Amino acid sequence: MRTTFVSVLLLVAVAVATAAPEDASAKRFRGHRAFDNPSHKTAVSSARARKLSNRVLRHRFSIRRRSLIFACNAHSPTTGGCDFAFTDAKTDAYTCGNTTVRAGRRQIVVRYTALNKGCTDF
Repeated sequence: MRTTFVSVLLLVAVAVATAAPEDASAKRFRGHRAFDNPSHKTAVSSARARKLSNRVLRHRFSIRRRSLIFACNAHSPTTGGCDFAFTDAKTDAYTCGNTTVRAGRRQIVVRYTALNKGCTDF
């Protein structure tokens, strides 16, 4: 009897916690973009990761001038990544996230995840 009560209480607590509304303006952005790799080089340095990440972010978001911050590194010979933060020019939202750059012989894929609620997850 007691274990049933505790399990029902736990179930109700989980339901309330998951039903709590999030901030309406908070959004998570995920996506990817593929580029041709005419050089067929698979090495991804931190500089190459930064260049490609910058290209994808500026195409996807409206970034206020001089507000973009990058921290990039190479994870393995064919993979690199960047953490970034910027202020959105349209909404004044502070957005943080990360990108992953993977290079193959034929194409380079840049995947991004960004959250405009804050930088606690990144």
